[in-house]
Amino acid sequence: MNKWLTTPNRYGTIVVILLMEVMMDIVFLGILGYQPWRHKHTSCIMIPEYGIVLDAGTGFHLVREHIKSSRLDIFLSHLHDDHICGSLYQLGVLYKKGVRRVALYGRRGIEAFFCKRQFAYPRFPVDIPSHEKILNATFGFYPVFQEQSQWTMAQSGLRYIVSAFRLPHPSGGSLAYDFLVGGKRIAYVTDTTLDIHNKRVRRFARALQKGQKLDLLIAECNFANRHEALARFTGHTFPDVLVEFLKEVQPQQAVLTHLHPHSDEFGSDFFGEDRIAFQEVQNGYGKQVSLARQEMMLAL
Repeated sequence: MNKWLTTPNRYGTIVVILLMEVMMDIVFLGILGYQPWRHKHTSCIMIPEYGIVLDAGTGFHLVREHIKSSRLDIFLSHLHDDHICGSLYQLGVLYKKGVRRVALYGRRGIEAFFCKRQFAYPRFPVDIPSHEKILNATFGFYPVFQEQSQWTMAQSGLRYIVSAFRLPHPSGGSLAYDFLVGGKRIAYVTDTTLDIHNKRVRRFARALQKGQKLDLLIAECNFANRHEALARFTGHTFPDVLVEFLKEVQPQQAVLTHLHPHSDEFGSDFFGEDRIAFQEVQNGYGKQVSLARQEMMLAL
């Protein structure tokens, strides 16, 4: 059986050590914010070769089709339902798929939240110990930003390193992640107003400017510039601030996600919101920006 080691330290970095590097794909299993809409799902992105899952919205049910490892590491940005509701799908997603360890990372209090609220009555009838028995797997919950903490885990296999940054959001903060995986550097940031003039956002940008050049930034762009006031009120990003951030960190490419669910479905004020926002970002930053699409696969 594979062994994983967890040790706390005083730095804001999680170091996950797996020994073998492989080519990898990034699969966008959920690209919307707030609610699913017909064939599209809320936030969930996966790097199957490494068992990495970014957020667990309704798109999490599609993880089952892409499992390639005996362990899943689920990195949660925050606890809004469109980012965590898929955590309740574990029985359907993991049954007979050979996953022996599920680790969920998030803000302080994550274990109490999931064990006492998410996987408990009246929210859900099957608790964590029952999940572990049915799936023959173990579940672990780890706060990744608690007075700057560090976790180190190791087994034979692959290797990656990930750092976490707490950014502003009305929910009490949103975690952004910076991965060094498969020889590539990938950052994921969602549900925050990515305004470089905010000290936490500026600190995050400075961290991304250090070390290996950023290969890919996966960033939220829920609203076009015309809805700046609503974006700021709800703690989301819009093109003007995102372009300024992109110019600071200079990723090789950027993918926009967490799109408005009604943007291309009917003629409300939000009609075409994703395309308008995409064009505004592309005009401001360059052609290395693309728009996430449901179940899009990006090879790195």
